[in-house]
Amino acid sequence: MSNPIRLRDLIRQIRSAKTAAEERAVVQKECAYIRDSFRDEDSIWRCRNVAKLLYIQMLGYSAHYGQLECLKLIASQRFTDKRIGYLGAMLLLDERQDIHVLITNSLKKKVPELMDMFLPSVRSLLSEKNHGVLLTATALVTEMCHKNTDALQHFRKLVPNLVRILKNLIMSGYSPEHDVSGISDPFLQVHLLRLMRIIGKNDAEASEAMNDILAQVSTNTENSKNVGNAILYETVLTIMDIKSESGLRVLAVNILGRFLLNNDKNIRYVALNTLLRVVHADHNAVQRHRTTIVECLKDADVSIKRRAMELCFALINPNNIRTMINEMITFLATCEVDFKADCTSNMFLAMERFAPSKRWHVDQMMRVLTTAGNCVRDDIVSSLIGIISCTPDLHGYTAQQLYKLIRDDITQQPLVQANTEIYLYLVNSRPMIIQFMYASEDDIVNILEKVLNWSPSTIVTREYAINALMKLSTRFPSRIQTVMTIYACNMNLELQTRAVEYTSLFTKYNSLRPSIVERMPVLVNSQISHSVNDDQQQSQHSSDDNVQTTPTSEPPTVDNTPKPAEENLLRILDEIEPTVSNGISNDDSNNHILGLFGNITTPSNSTADDFLFGAVPSVSTMTKSQSNLGNNTIPNMNAIDKNGLHVVFSFERNDTNLTINLQASNSTASVMKNFVFKAAVPKTFNLELLSPSGANIPPNNSGNIRQIIKLSNPTKDRLRMRVRISYMIDGTSMSDEAELNSFPEECWN
Repeated sequence: MSNPIRLRDLIRQIRSAKTAAEERAVVQKECAYIRDSFRDEDSIWRCRNVAKLLYIQMLGYSAHYGQLECLKLIASQRFTDKRIGYLGAMLLLDERQDIHVLITNSLKKKVPELMDMFLPSVRSLLSEKNHGVLLTATALVTEMCHKNTDALQHFRKLVPNLVRILKNLIMSGYSPEHDVSGISDPFLQVHLLRLMRIIGKNDAEASEAMNDILAQVSTNTENSKNVGNAILYETVLTIMDIKSESGLRVLAVNILGRFLLNNDKNIRYVALNTLLRVVHADHNAVQRHRTTIVECLKDADVSIKRRAMELCFALINPNNIRTMINEMITFLATCEVDFKADCTSNMFLAMERFAPSKRWHVDQMMRVLTTAGNCVRDDIVSSLIGIISCTPDLHGYTAQQLYKLIRDDITQQPLVQANTEIYLYLVNSRPMIIQFMYASEDDIVNILEKVLNWSPSTIVTREYAINALMKLSTRFPSRIQTVMTIYACNMNLELQTRAVEYTSLFTKYNSLRPSIVERMPVLVNSQISHSVNDDQQQSQHSSDDNVQTTPTSEPPTVDNTPKPAEENLLRILDEIEPTVSNGISNDDSNNHILGLFGNITTPSNSTADDFLFGAVPSVSTMTKSQSNLGNNTIPNMNAIDKNGLHVVFSFERNDTNLTINLQASNSTASVMKNFVFKAAVPKTFNLELLSPSGANIPPNNSGNIRQIIKLSNPTKDRLRMRVRISYMIDGTSMSDEAELNSFPEECWN
């Protein structure tokens, strides 16, 4: 065969083609020549032919027949052949081709793992005096520790060497070769600190050897220049990652506190971001800098404000909830629109967890709704309604306060939605005696009509209003029937459908209307959060041991060892054999929205709207209401508060049946994944654990997981429970066990 043309000549021919057909002819002719060359095992020009084939493949033509030739080039001894062979393998091969397995084996043979070769020589490299050698040796060890766990265990023996090198750098005098802004070789110091952070993580002995030198670096490094700040930053990260002493952790947090006072925005941002990561490790130390952190909310830089806002929510606890919420509402009034939705959601979660009283909680939520305007998420409004509906003594007070807020201003849609939804739940409910201003029936209808007719009102808000009007139709049907007739011709399909249905209730089914628009059941917060998953809830329950565990992807382990005679709740947790059952009992059917048309009972004469419209209930009715409220009000219980995980139990009791609403939140800066909650109770109890709302708990208290635990206590014994939790955070599996014996007495007595 004649010598093949060169690649550049082929490119010139293809570019000179005036039509697509002419280009295809040139390509087909060259491809035929290349195939003939491959068939003849022409090894002399194989490299040139594969290079041309790569260009042809880049033009969009088929070149799959060159795959085996790439393997032959890789096996060649010539460098130019190998280079083209590897390039061809990248472009022509994919994971579906078997040839790539041969190439992988070739790579393993020619480029073996070299880590074991460097292990013996690292110790001598770390003994060198040359800073360049030390810097590269430290980088090599760091990479090896990242790649191989065995290498990490080997290099933990070199901690004294690393400490000695770092100490020499700190104590050495001025060296013009390595000095940067008065600090000796900051690059080597940073590499050493990063390596010490890797080696000391989860190792108490190595961490103990590092404590003294880290304290020296923290106190002796000048922070007036960026060089010193970089070293201090790495020192802080090292202190917080290893198992350091508590005093050293406080020192690290104080360094970050000084960073917050720096004029450089980058340093302030780094400080806030790092504090957010370490707040779960030493919460009290970070609390000392709360005032400075709150001041960062006023910074003009949006990234600093974002981190400061997240950190403020992570610092909220029962002791500072009032102060911090006031600060956050002040921030909410002046912050950008992008911040408002996240800020309101986090405030609601914090108040739900730490609120000192229900009335304070409701007051602050109304302040939030007023301040945030239309930036409030829909779930916040629903959750607020759930809280109010579960607190009968606040019904009248809340309705009147919301009425005052929207009487002259209906521009804030979430506030209007909350007000209209309140009317859905206050019909025939039973509030306590509260002093407030009364509103007439006409005032209420006027407000709802105003909301319906105001053109900027959203469709969702109008849907709230039309439902609220229908709920109130038992008091003044004639006027509301007129409104429904008008909206039966509305252009919006949903509003028109509802209005037509409600109009038919006035005309065809008027006798059934009072029962159909009966008061709605009390909303439970967990049900609000899980409404989209109600039809998918599953419970798991063990008929032998009365033990429940949440469903997971991993099968539960079964321990068949004989049980001791005495009751051992810890042993029960290890003897789980769950079976799937229906997560919603039949007794709760009437609590579903579709259950409003069945099993309807006659309401009491004392209603929340009696208060709202000026009617005064009888003393006997109020006494009965107070008695019922006292029997059903059970204080919340902090079940677990450890390592940033906070689990709170709230209770609802109906005679011998107890419902525990579990809420788990995460104050750390990392997501808690695969959260599993297990529980065991004495055999005199019947326990049913419904599925949780999710498996991952968001960081920085930005969300939570909710789960319902149902208990039956026919003998009314004292309640005690053994719980076990497990989750993963930052790739580390965490588990904890606790025996809960401090349940409120109202749970069983």
